[in-house]
Amino acid sequence: AEAMSWSGVLSGNSKFYCAEYVLWMLIAFTWAWDSAELLNRSKKWSDNVMHATLMLGSLGLFSFNLFFEIPHFFSYQRNGTPAEHVPGLWECIQDSESPLWMKRLPFFFCYFIGSSWSSVAVAYRFFRNFSQGHSAHQKGD
Repeated sequence: AEAMSWSGVLSGNSKFYCAEYVLWMLIAFTWAWDSAELLNRSKKWSDNVMHATLMLGSLGLFSFNLFFEIPHFFSYQRNGTPAEHVPGLWECIQDSESPLWMKRLPFFFCYFIGSSWSSVAVAYRFFRNFSQGHSAHQKGD
């Protein structure tokens, strides 16, 4: 998915972004499927919470891309921008007054803050379980 994103950045071709979102939908589907399987097999309450959260987050990512990101590619048109003002490969145009920034702010907030803290929570849970399993293994030796 990230390769498609960078291909879109470097080529300026928005079809790569569309392919990226489709790949994220595929990834979200596999995460939802796996977390549902794990939720079904979980015995501990904390595992149930973690797997249910991952499943809901995955379904949220899938739905967000399906209903908000993908339709953008079918309806977006660059209005009022002559071809000579479209940036090339190594340049960009900054429009700090564009209403797009306020429209995209919830996405940026959720993506950067939410993803970062989710990663920390999953890493904490993994390392906590690893250290508990490792100390239990040493006691058994």
